[in-house]
Formats: sequence, structure tokens, C-alpha cells
Amino acid sequence: MSLSLPPLRDRPEDFIPLAAYFLEQYSTRILETAMRRSNWSQTKAAGLLGLQRTYLARLLQQKGIQQGSD
Repeated sequence: MSLSLPPLRDRPEDFIPLAAYFLEQYSTRILETAMRRSNWSQTKAAGLLGLQRTYLARLLQQKGIQQGSD
């Protein structure tokens, strides 16, 4: 059985769903890493990620991430 699939650059409609899939898969790891590197300072972690601190706080709450949760 052979599967032929054109390159992603030829399927722009597939880019956003694919990016969303990988973001969902790795978002918890990314958030935990940023928090550890910033010594659990939400302000510093938000700066590392380019997010507003209030948005980062909401993401951390949604994902159930708190200091020592890893």
C-alpha cells in the first residue's frame, strides 16, 4: 500500500489545523519549561513567551500547571 501526499506548502488549508494539533500536544511542556526557567515568575515567563501575564495565568489555570506540578 502506498500513500501519496503533496507537500504542506501545496496544502495551505492544512497548515492551521496541523499547527493547532502540535500546539495542543506541546503547550503544557512549553508552559512548564518557561515557568521553570523564570523561577516560577509569571511576569518573567510571560515575557519569555511573548504573552500578557493575565493570559499566561489563565493558560496555567486551564492546564492545571502550578509550581511543583511536573
